[in-house]
Amino acid sequence: MSVIPGACKSRFWIPVTAENDGSKQEPAENSPGHSFTVMSYNILCQKLIRRDLFKYASKNSLRLKPRKDRMLKELKYWDTDIMCLQEVGIEEWQQALEPQCKRSNYDSRMYQSLQKAHGVCISWKRDKFHMVEEKTLAMDRSLKVCGEVLETDNVALIVVLRLGPAGTNADDASDTNCPGIIVSSTHLFW
Repeated sequence: MSVIPGACKSRFWIPVTAENDGSKQEPAENSPGHSFTVMSYNILCQKLIRRDLFKYASKNSLRLKPRKDRMLKELKYWDTDIMCLQEVGIEEWQQALEPQCKRSNYDSRMYQSLQKAHGVCISWKRDKFHMVEEKTLAMDRSLKVCGEVLETDNVALIVVLRLGPAGTNADDASDTNCPGIIVSSTHLFW
């Protein structure tokens, strides 16, 4: 790893074992299980930033260029096997995140509501996983709360990943002999 970016120094990672008991034991070297890292990260779409919502933040920390540069450094530093991203702005995705993901050996899927300028994304290391299925889910087109109707346009993206690069394992999602994982990313507004 390279020099730790300032924002990364205070991050706390939660290791989870197969028993899901919260212990911090590393799996034995001869363990038949597979290990991988997952990061969930709310990107905070630039179009959603309003000064009145982020009074505690400096002006510079909310500007696109410094935010984008810090975010890309952090994502590259952690180099996780799977990333679930929320509030991903379409422009930020196309101009910065998607190219960075491709350069860093990730395959990705993104999904957004037609009513919003942002969405959710799942990226995975292409040398560790391959996608066998993808589902998108549009939820809560409108919600009545305290007599008001809110247009939430919540979305979810779900992918089924199999171990190994494409072509090394059965690509059929119904093959139960090949280990896999179901990954979802969503950002819900009630």
